[in-house]
Amino acid sequence: MSSANNPKRKGLKVDNQNSSIPQPKPNTTAAFNEQADKAFNKIEEYKQRSFELGSKFKAIIADKRLAANKTQINKDIEMETLSNLTILANDINSDENQPEGAGGVALAMLMMKILLIQRDTMNEIDYKLERLEKALNVLALEVKTNKAV
Repeated sequence: MSSANNPKRKGLKVDNQNSSIPQPKPNTTAAFNEQADKAFNKIEEYKQRSFELGSKFKAIIADKRLAANKTQINKDIEMETLSNLTILANDINSDENQPEGAGGVALAMLMMKILLIQRDTMNEIDYKLERLEKALNVLALEVKTNKAV
């Protein structure tokens, strides 16, 4: 047998044309860049939504209105914000490009930030209360000494 009649082929010598499994598509640079752009845009959307909803939630927490003074509109806005935060967390969790549980972690982080804000507020109130109690004690002592005189 001469090599001119039977040229040697390089590579795999199996014919897969009749296979039931489709051949994998070659991963081109354009397809990769398109997927990367989609993933980047999705992350940017998550960041934007997180910022907007986080700001709304912080504003709700900072609101000093008593519950009795809130209108139905205020209550609806609060519930809508909470609902949208939950939807965002679920969207992040269901995204295959995000780490497992990333939505829950984002919500937990927001809650911890709010807890720190609440702690700072309580500490400030406690400090002011202590100052008022000391000033009241001083005043009460002065009143007693003025009555005694």
